[in-house]
Amino acid sequence: NFSIIMADNKDEMSAKELFGGGMSIRIPPQWRDVSDIRQVPDHQEVFQNIESSTTELDNAGGSGCCFVIDLLDRIDTLGDDDAAVFYFKDLAEANDAINVPEMVGSDDDGDENHRLLLGHTFVTEVGASEEGDWIRQLGTVCNACCCNGWQHTLPGARTSPNASNEEDRVWVRVELCVIRLKNVETDVLVTLSTPSPNGPDTGTEATVLSPLFLSIVSTLEVKDWGLFG
Repeated sequence: NFSIIMADNKDEMSAKELFGGGMSIRIPPQWRDVSDIRQVPDHQEVFQNIESSTTELDNAGGSGCCFVIDLLDRIDTLGDDDAAVFYFKDLAEANDAINVPEMVGSDDDGDENHRLLLGHTFVTEVGASEEGDWIRQLGTVCNACCCNGWQHTLPGARTSPNASNEEDRVWVRVELCVIRLKNVETDVLVTLSTPSPNGPDTGTEATVLSPLFLSIVSTLEVKDWGLFG
């Protein structure tokens, strides 16, 4: 069953234009636009909650959560029921955390050989512009495919081929939603990655998407469909 529990401070979030004004979203005001610090690919928007020193900020560092929106070519052969887990594993591969995801609650939870733990997954229709619809302002009816889980990642693996010290691995909670815009052959991948210093939390509340993530994604809006060519 899918239910939306919004964050209490949703009204305090700041509007942000995405992709040159082609899309918009509302995020916490303390999240920094990473493109102000380093180059970000044209198909990507990245924001980070910086909780560290000025030196680390200058180096695009920080220990806070990282929020990313990717515009990706839609994979027609990928079914909606499999889309969220596919992208979860694809992200894990980029972070050098790839292996077979174990569902939270399985007998293998906590096995040191498992770098992926998968929580709740679901598919829901959005964009209907009706009361109770999750992403009401999207501008088209489509499916949103979601999941969350934990990845035992290697910091810097996506940017440095020499990041191979296994002792440096950290657990990160990943919340993921892929909005499948079939009308423009695009998958909009939205992820929120949050460091989990104490390792995976397999409690009931932690196996579903957080109110913060749900609230942010609910504000996603396409302003200009010409963005997709």
